[in-house]
Amino acid sequence: MVLQQVVTVEVSTLIRQGDQQEEFAFQEPGQLVQMGNQKRYLRYVERQNELETPIQFRFDQDQVILSRHGQLRSTLVFDQHQTTISKYPTVYGVIDLTVRTQDLKVTIDWLRGQGEVRIKYQLLNQGQLLGNYQIKLQFKA
Repeated sequence: MVLQQVVTVEVSTLIRQGDQQEEFAFQEPGQLVQMGNQKRYLRYVERQNELETPIQFRFDQDQVILSRHGQLRSTLVFDQHQTTISKYPTVYGVIDLTVRTQDLKVTIDWLRGQGEVRIKYQLLNQGQLLGNYQIKLQFKA
């Protein structure tokens, strides 16, 4: 059985790379999806600079999996108990990114269709720090 609920999604992202810092914030319509008792997702389309990128957050037991399905598909796995490796496509080829989750907080009321997700993480390539990132995601029916 698939349950779907329309929600409003508010996302803010903070990116720190060296001395540079960028912030993004936007609000989009989305869907909260529950497939049986096992699979739970939040889906929306990110619209920036005339580009539309489908985004999906999957909520597992101890992990949050972020998938971006734009021109280049990417998946990041956030797990506070272990670092994870993600394949990240670039125009020059696929690189391995190490995802070091520093903080992961997920509070979701599935019946009311509302929640908040906070993720603080680092991305590394071959042991070199690429940047520090923070995602704050709030949604409600």
